[in-house]
Amino acid sequence: MVGGQSNLKIGAIIQARFQSTRLPGKVLMPMPFPDGPPILGRIAEALRKVELIDQIIIATSRNEENDPIEVFAKKRNISIFRGDENDVQSRFFDLTQTYNFDHVIRLTGDNPMIDPKYLTEAIRYHIDSDCDYTKTQGLPLGSNFEVIKSACLLDRIGKIRTNAEKEHVTYFIANTDLIKKNIIEFNLPNMDVRFTVDYPQDYAMVSLLCHLTKSSFDLDQITLELAQHNWMKEINLGMTQKKID
Repeated sequence: MVGGQSNLKIGAIIQARFQSTRLPGKVLMPMPFPDGPPILGRIAEALRKVELIDQIIIATSRNEENDPIEVFAKKRNISIFRGDENDVQSRFFDLTQTYNFDHVIRLTGDNPMIDPKYLTEAIRYHIDSDCDYTKTQGLPLGSNFEVIKSACLLDRIGKIRTNAEKEHVTYFIANTDLIKKNIIEFNLPNMDVRFTVDYPQDYAMVSLLCHLTKSSFDLDQITLELAQHNWMKEINLGMTQKKID
């Protein structure tokens, strides 16, 4: 039950694709290396620890190159949806309507360091404040969350949408002043680190950290360990995020 409302349906949608210019096949690489579950498997495992989530779905495209993701999902009994390659947002439209979600959590298949307790807190705050869009800050890069009210997301159907919005699901929602938004500031110590996996250096650092913490999902423990082994930050220092045009 969230804020006294037990009938809300909440979906966690993981957008993923197999190809990557910088690190091909990363979403199915073992985390940690060499024999951990695939990165997508680790993400699903973390989400299954969040009791407020009703459905976990991997959303990829119909392109043949993404067939391995579907094979993985079916093998692990994770729901899979395949939609438009160039319109990621439309996949969220379809899933939100198909499952009749009241709220949607957007996740990406290259962010394996998810802490269920922080996500639970974000969902509760989002619902209790009756917000359209909630974003967290103050967690390591790749560990923050976005929670969207379905009505707010579906309102974009039929509107003129830029390529940036089609590719980056919450681009318009996050940047408009027309909706009610929350920003939750967690201010986790030692958060100036990359936990997103875009480059081989990211994969090496996060994988090593998972070994060190025995694949813990507890960000407080993880960042504490990282503080005690500060040299690990040097592994992927200087790696940059793709800019949104």
